[in-house]
Amino acid sequence: MIYFLVNNDYQLFDVRRHLADLAAHGQQPALIEVPHNLRSQDRGAGFARTDTFETPLKGRGPAAAWAKYWSCSKQIRRRIQPSREDVLFLYTEYELLNHLLAREFKCGGARVYLIEDGGMATYLPLSLSSTESFTTREAVKGAMTRLIPGLAATRFHKANGIVFPWLEDSQLDGICLYRAVDIARKIPTFLIEEPPQAPLTREPGRVLFLNERIYDYYQTRPQFLRGLELILESLTRGFSEVLFKFHPSESAAWIGDIGALLQQRYPSIRVIEDKAAVETIIERYAPEVVASYCCTALLSLWGRGIQPLYLYHLFEEMASQKLFRQMTTLLSRWNYAFVDSFAAVRSGYRCGFNFDGQSRRTSLFELAAMGAGRNAIETGALKS
Repeated sequence: MIYFLVNNDYQLFDVRRHLADLAAHGQQPALIEVPHNLRSQDRGAGFARTDTFETPLKGRGPAAAWAKYWSCSKQIRRRIQPSREDVLFLYTEYELLNHLLAREFKCGGARVYLIEDGGMATYLPLSLSSTESFTTREAVKGAMTRLIPGLAATRFHKANGIVFPWLEDSQLDGICLYRAVDIARKIPTFLIEEPPQAPLTREPGRVLFLNERIYDYYQTRPQFLRGLELILESLTRGFSEVLFKFHPSESAAWIGDIGALLQQRYPSIRVIEDKAAVETIIERYAPEVVASYCCTALLSLWGRGIQPLYLYHLFEEMASQKLFRQMTTLLSRWNYAFVDSFAAVRSGYRCGFNFDGQSRRTSLFELAAMGAGRNAIETGALKS
């Protein structure tokens, strides 16, 4: 059986794009949920079965979550019994419960593949070869994580100050990408087919801005607030209608502060309260352009005919950081047309993306049907 492991609405949206092709080949996959931002209704529709595992992080501090992870392996083993005929596709290694689930599949002889998580969230850490030095706190956290049963082989990769948990390379049979990227891990890569999506009817002059928690990692609070005003000013000047969407995980305090700024300085901007996934929101509001600092959704939205507008490079304190220099390299490789100033942020913008000439693509069904093969780590070694 084919299994998909998802943590948020985008990942579920992407799985559903593949269901028609799988059904055409007589496949009805199973769904495994570890909910983070997973709000879609009727999530089990179209799947043979659905298993939900609550992340130990939910509603807990790091210490309480760490203790809770200790019992997760036994819980997974009671509910999931994978075999050599099974295949697991997961979207992110960031959630440690995903590591434990992937390891259980490998123990059963199944194959495990990582699918790109919306684009940049996968491409950037995977394509940066050197990790940064860990702080004492990060090193201690990593050592404690590896004490948890099932996570002894977990690796940590630090890029731009953010620590990414990685499965051991040999526990992944491949990484599935929609766009060709050279990765810095010893894992086979597969360029996979993107299921066709009907282009959307766009409303000329309408722009949707997707806010991000840039203030958590890449800018100070004063830098962020000054920068946000520059963005909002340019959007209201360059478009006839501006829609604003908060990030799903923004705190009430930040929503209050930004909301006050919008009300006082930019009352014409319409705040979208809709909690649905971005992929659903664009169908409802049909913007001509979706703008953001560097939101990972921008790449996937381009496939619907929406023009993605990146803005991170207009801020020197961001553009000079290692992660964003790599982002600029990747976007330039795909012929992306960067706006050269805030004055260029206006209706009629075209991104220029060109992904032609890339290697042969395979479908997820073809990948799953390639044969059981043998895992790089012997099943017995994993169980020991």
